[in-house]
Amino acid sequence: MLKKIEESGSLAGRIFSLKLCALSACALVAGALLCSCQTEVNYEPLFNAGAKAFAPTNPDSVEIFITKRPTYPYAEMGVLSFETFSDSSASDIYDRFRVAAAKIGATGVIMLPNQTVINSVPHVSYDYYGNPIILDTPTSDTMYKGVAIRKVDSAADINNLPPASKQMK
Repeated sequence: MLKKIEESGSLAGRIFSLKLCALSACALVAGALLCSCQTEVNYEPLFNAGAKAFAPTNPDSVEIFITKRPTYPYAEMGVLSFETFSDSSASDIYDRFRVAAAKIGATGVIMLPNQTVINSVPHVSYDYYGNPIILDTPTSDTMYKGVAIRKVDSAADINNLPPASKQMK
């Protein structure tokens, strides 16, 4: 049936082909947008790449600081960031940060204020008769950031840290 309509060369066949192409293009764009959603937490170290690496820690022991800073001395290791295009729960975001921080040997994460951007990008859709309809659907992107920290127990520990992270707090 599909082949008959397309091969007939009629106006209905051409409109059907155009609708099919538009639908395929929309599916490709939607797939690309879904695939571009970030699923990994990025890490930018504050020190040289050749600096001493730390053994991973247990994600369950990584502390998340939201409204206050730790009361113990610590060294800042680097900045963790995560961008999401969906409605992720706060606990999901914090769990992602715990896992990423544990991989680099951090003992805590000081969360920074998140940044939300609302985008309103118009796009074209087609009604049943092939008439274009311009839709303006807002989307939001949220960037979460935190500073990965490592607890420092003594002056000996701070001497083992890379030079740029020797910041006693």
